[in-house]
Amino acid sequence: MLNIDKEALLMHLPTCVFWKDMDYATLGGNIAFGKLAGISSLAKLEGLNDHNAPWSKYAELYHKHDEDAYHGLIYSQLEPMMSHDGYQVMLTEKKPLIDSNGTICGIVGTAMKVDNSLLKAFVYELDKTTTLSKGSAVVIADETYLEKRVNGAKLSKREIECLYYTLRGYTTKMIGQQLNVSYRTVQTHIEKIKVKFGCRLKSELISLAEDLGLMRFVPQHVFEGICRPSSPIFC
Repeated sequence: MLNIDKEALLMHLPTCVFWKDMDYATLGGNIAFGKLAGISSLAKLEGLNDHNAPWSKYAELYHKHDEDAYHGLIYSQLEPMMSHDGYQVMLTEKKPLIDSNGTICGIVGTAMKVDNSLLKAFVYELDKTTTLSKGSAVVIADETYLEKRVNGAKLSKREIECLYYTLRGYTTKMIGQQLNVSYRTVQTHIEKIKVKFGCRLKSELISLAEDLGLMRFVPQHVFEGICRPSSPIFC
């Protein structure tokens, strides 16, 4: 049986790993995260916060993700990052940090630089409407995220897909072609979505989705479908 130093393994992972307290202050991180911050000594990571890091211009964006993680709303996020090496797009996920007493005491997160040609093209298309470079982000999540954002509305996988493409400007015919179903089937799904969202018109649905920040939402399975064709996805 291999005798592996798990702490050393964590420190040398190519993926950035970090953990923060409830006030957004960094408690620690691995070597990759230190490099992202331009810090050679990991001891200096303790106390670093998003407002005095190279990515300070995006601090509030990151804090929103922190807050959701504190409260158990787990999702990934494509977000802009001004690192020690310059601007890039990262895929970040955050979860509650639990202490030995089972109490949430902060968050733990991972961040990976986007380095796949298909994914880069996807980000480029999204950036035309979500303006990642100006401080927005793209939420990648499952139906649980929508349910919590839209007053408990439960959408099926197909309804989530139809909502996503509708918000991206697709017509019912285009959505049908994308999903390999008839446009009438798409219309039925959209009608069900409107009922679940409490809307009468498609324009009301889009307006409500904008207010709820769903223009930045990408279904987890749609995102995974884009990522799947080649590997590795990230560096």
